[in-house]
This record gives sequence, C-alpha cells and structure tokens, in this order.
Amino acid sequence: MHFTGPELLLCEVGNIVRFVWRLEQSWKLSRLESNLVSADLLREEIDLFPFAPFSGRVWALRHNLTCYGAWYVAVAADFDWPLTFLGRWLPRATVPTCEIVIPITTGPEPRSSSLGRLVYSRPIPDGSPTALRALQFHGHIECPQAYPSNHPMRRVALVRQSLAPSIPDSSVAIMGKRSLVVRQPAADSGSRIAGLADRAHKISMLHHCTAFCRHRFVLVAITVGLLSGCSQPEPQAQTHPNIIFLMADDMGYGDPGSFNEDSRIPTPHMDSLASRGMRFTDAHSGSAVCTPTRYGVVTGRYAWRSRLKSGVLSGYSRSLIEPGRMTVASMLKAHGYHTAVIGKWHLGLDWSTLSEPLSWDEGDKATAFQGASDFAKPEGLKIDFTKPVTHGPMDVGFDYSYIIPASLDMAPYVYLENNSCEKPATVHEPGRFDGPVFWRPGEAAEGFDFYDVLPNLTRHAVEYIRQRAETPDQPFFLYFPLPAPHWPWVPTEEFEGRSGAGLYGDFVVQVDAQIGMVIAALEETGHFDNTLFVVTSDNGAEWDPSHIKEFGHHANHAGLRGKKRDAWEGGHRMPFIATWPARVAPGMTTDQTICHTDLMATAAEIAGIELPSEAGEDSVSFLSALIGTDDGSLREAVVHHSVDGTFAIRQGRWKFIDGQGPGSNQWDGPEPGDPPGQLYDMDADRHEDNNLYDERPEVVAALKQLLERYKSEGRSRPR
Repeated sequence: MHFTGPELLLCEVGNIVRFVWRLEQSWKLSRLESNLVSADLLREEIDLFPFAPFSGRVWALRHNLTCYGAWYVAVAADFDWPLTFLGRWLPRATVPTCEIVIPITTGPEPRSSSLGRLVYSRPIPDGSPTALRALQFHGHIECPQAYPSNHPMRRVALVRQSLAPSIPDSSVAIMGKRSLVVRQPAADSGSRIAGLADRAHKISMLHHCTAFCRHRFVLVAITVGLLSGCSQPEPQAQTHPNIIFLMADDMGYGDPGSFNEDSRIPTPHMDSLASRGMRFTDAHSGSAVCTPTRYGVVTGRYAWRSRLKSGVLSGYSRSLIEPGRMTVASMLKAHGYHTAVIGKWHLGLDWSTLSEPLSWDEGDKATAFQGASDFAKPEGLKIDFTKPVTHGPMDVGFDYSYIIPASLDMAPYVYLENNSCEKPATVHEPGRFDGPVFWRPGEAAEGFDFYDVLPNLTRHAVEYIRQRAETPDQPFFLYFPLPAPHWPWVPTEEFEGRSGAGLYGDFVVQVDAQIGMVIAALEETGHFDNTLFVVTSDNGAEWDPSHIKEFGHHANHAGLRGKKRDAWEGGHRMPFIATWPARVAPGMTTDQTICHTDLMATAAEIAGIELPSEAGEDSVSFLSALIGTDDGSLREAVVHHSVDGTFAIRQGRWKFIDGQGPGSNQWDGPEPGDPPGQLYDMDADRHEDNNLYDERPEVVAALKQLLERYKSEGRSRPR
C-alpha cells in the first residue's frame, strides 16, 4: 500500500499503527459517525511548527480496544512524501525525541495565554527506523489552579496521565472545540468511568504545537474514555467481536450503488457501509440458488456434498444439515458466543407429522421456478403445527431463532420461534399470481401478512441486538438471512416508487432501509465498532432481459453474464461488504476471490478457534484480507454450482464450466460445433463471451483434475 497526499493516522497508543484515513483533497476529513458529540464540536485547527506547510485537523473516533473503550484523537498533516507502511499491523517502535506543547486559552477573555499545557516527550535510541512506526507517550496534564472552582478544567487539575499500557488507572482528557470530556480514576478499582464535564460550557481551544523532531512530521494520539454522564452507551467489554452475517435473497451484484455506478436503485445504507469498510469485488455464493448457498454459509461446506445435488428444498422438506455436523453457530456457541438466526431458513425442518407422505420427493427441480404448483405439500403429509419441529435451528447451534421455513412464495406461511410455530397454520392461503407479486397456495397462519414479513423480521433482529447490549461481556453471532428482494416483490407503501427499477427496485430500497435499521441498532447500543458486519446476497437477481429493456437497470451488472440459477457470473458473483471499525480500515476494496462458505473459517480465526479437520471442509478464512495483511491468493480455487447441478471451478484468472451453457434452461441451447465445456479468462473476459475451451486444452485439463480432486477428497480446504 502506497499513499501520497494528506492522511490521518489513527494509532493504538504505545503499541502499533492501526488505521489510515484518506483525507478529502478539500482538506475536510471524510465524515465519520461520532457517537459522543457532533463532528463539528470535535474538529479543531492545528498548526505544526516549524515544518511548514504541515497543517491538519483533529478528529475523534470511537474505538473499542480496551475493556472500557477509548476515543483516539490524531493530528493529520499534509505530507509531501509517500508513506509506505500505512494500513498494516506493525511492530512497536520508537520515534525521535520530540516535545509537543499545547497552550490552552478559554473563551473570548482568557485568564492567561497558557492556562494549561499538554506535554509529551520520548527519547529515541540511535539507529531508529526513518518511518514513524508507533508512538509511546509518557507525560502528564498540567492545569494551573487559576481555573474557577466550577470550571470543567478543574476536574483534571494536576492529574497524572500515562498512555503506557502498564499503567491502567489513568485519567484522560480531550480538549476539543467547545467541549471538554474527562474520565477520572476510581480509587477502588483502577480505571472506570467517573463523570462528564459540562459540555454546555463554551471552551474555545487554540492549539499551537511546537515540534522538535528530526523527522518531517509529528503525530499526536490521545486516549479519551467514554463517560457515564453521556447519552451514548458504554462500549462493549468483550474482546472478541460480534459477527452479523446479513444475506439478502436474490439481490444482484449490480443493485448496490457501491458496486454499480449505473444502478437505478438508491442504496444509501449499503453504500455507507462500503465507505466505512471493505468491498469484496470477487465474492461468490456457493450456488446460484437459495438452499445450497445457505447450507454452505451455515456449515462451511459445499451443498453438493450433501443429499441435495440440484435445485432447492421446499417449506415442507426435511432438514438438510446432517445430525452432528458442526455449524458456524455451534462452533461459536461452544466458545462463548450467543447465537441467533432471524429470517428465511430454507434448510429444511423435520415437522411433527400426523401422517407420513407417500414420498418425500422434493419435487420437480428442473422446473421448480416456473409453475405455481411446484413445492406443494407432498401427498399424504399431515403436519401437527402445534408441536415443535426437530433438527431446526435450535438443534444446530442457535440459542435463539425466529424464522420463516422457506422462501416467501412457498407454504407453509408461518413464523417459528425457537422451533415452535408462533401461530399454527390453520387457514388455507389461495395464493396470488399477479406477475412478480406471486406466492403459491398452501397452509398459513391466520393473519399472515406477506407485506409485513420483511419489516417483522427486521424488528426482531433489532430487538435481538438491543437485548444483547444487556450482556455486554458476551459477544454474539447473528445470522440474518432476509427473504427479500426474492419475489413476491412486496415493498410496503412508503417504498413504492422509490427506485427506477419498478417493484423489484423498490423492494431493494426497502432491503437497504432494513440494513439501515440494523446499523442504527448497532450504533445505538455501542456495538458497531466491535462488530464484523457482513452484507451480501445468496445468488443473482431474478431479473430478465425484458426488465433490463423496460427499466435500463442491470440488477446482475452489465459487466456480468447470466442471472439467478446460472453457472455464469451473474448467478453467483455477489456484492459483499464487510465493516468492522475496530480492525477494518474504511473505504477499502479487495479483489481476493472468496466464497460464502468462508464464513466459518473466518469466524474461527477471529475467535481464536482451531477449526477441526472434519468441519468446514470448503471454508478458508478471509480475515487477512479484511485487516490488510493478505499476501497472495487466499484460496486455491472456488467451486460454483448451478440450479441443475452443473459444476464450474475458478482458479486465478481461469474459470472452467463443465458443460454447455449456464447450467439452467435460461438459454437458447448450444450451437452446432460448440465445445462440450467452457473456459474463460476472467481477467480479460469477465462477461464470459470468448470460450477458450479448444484453444487452451492444458488449462481445461488442469481445472478438471482439480475439480475431481475436490470431489473425491471431500474437501477443498487444505488440511
């Protein structure tokens, strides 16, 4: 990583460089959400002497790095030379001897020219590195007794402050424009939050920094604690982060504006997340349809290794996850996490039956998306909806679950909370067949409202996040698979007409709004900074050429070929956004090839868990990509799977599809003379137009061999 221009360096005091925030060229900081006070109150002009033209602004950013949390303030300078070490974890180092003196004046009539000083000094041995690696300050705050007794600065008078990790009981203060925040030590238990200075008191700070340093710049970092008198919540106490995996249903790569500048759908919340975290531009679902992707997310294993070789399950299908198989939830639960799933399950449930069906056949998978009669209840099956299901979410590691059984167009139409129906299915739903506002007939709970399913599930997710704030010492894992924008396209009234892509686009706008509600809940509870929050989709959009012609919107992106169900990229290349302010730098992009199955290995590495060899067979951690320490490809290859079971494999620039066409009936069939398979150079031909199968037989042979090895060995993750 090599940056030039103005930068803001956020450091972990006394340890390591943590983040880099690129400044806008207008000399305004990229906006960061501050939970303590408004950004305007925390922004302050700084001059660094004697090295002109250094100047910058002070910024405060909440950052959960200790048991009590901290605010870091940094000075940004306009560097006329590149910094080559930014955005990386670096070993502790020292800097040249420097002293920074910040005189403080108050109000329009200051009592003196220097009522307080903030002094830091640190010697450096000879032979030090020329680049600043980290700062370790030892010093104190000096506040003369000239302050009146009711002045906020009185609260930090003559208090020793140390930023060294070895001294836990430190008091800290931030002097910002018109504000002063103080944390004082507790006499009985070291550092704890003690109070809040009067923010209403107008303190106008004028900071003049005099630097004596053999280098061309100086960086100041001040730790600031959150206060009990503040309206915002205290930071979390746990070390491991919370993990939220939010997966939309049938949302395409071209829908979020952060992935497609020509999108006709406003997605401000997803775009905001992308600016605050990392975009993965080469992320893939394990399949181009619903159920197998979900199996891969939850188990870290490709679904074609299970009994489901093609198609998807119905709402009446038996559980797909094998008894005893480790899931992301069971793994994290065993290591102290509270785990929950809220949303569309679609992994099968073992219903309590009054009579067994003539056959448990899952239905006509080849035409599963075409006719309204598909996915009907198997003949002869009678369910007792008053009794709990078995082999549901609670049996595979989730402490709490609130789900619908399958897609919103598949009966039975009920909610299940903790494996039991919230209300039993007692009425017959006749179905609806108004184009994309479509659902099949079947059993339903009385009063089941299709338009309220997405809002209802989001309400439960938000409530879950708020409840977890009551036990801040325990991290949580929330798997939040949305039922939208999969049809029926049923946006509520407030979202109708909000996009330029019809009902589908309006439904995506509503999905984005629900994501915004989750963000708000995380910020409200103080969870956001220490939460790995992933937003993605399970497969490509249900978006036909006729829709493109009508609205001019490419839901699966104009640069990709295909759509839902296809082995072509439009079927499985997914938008993938990950934020984790405590570890992930904002505004980052990576082209690492990853798969949804990688959630398990990533969560394991984050939580310090050694993943057993017999679990997560197709899961590879992408943590190093998140925190910017990756060096080379993370995965040997990724396997793709279409609705009819066609395999494809991607290794580096090459993608091999083991068959003709996309692996669905969504094409006109092969032309005479077409080769039996497909090979594409994804670097030069991401749209998959130029089939190189005949021109590069050696590549085809190598990828075929690798795919067969993955099949025969039962795993793709290295042992």
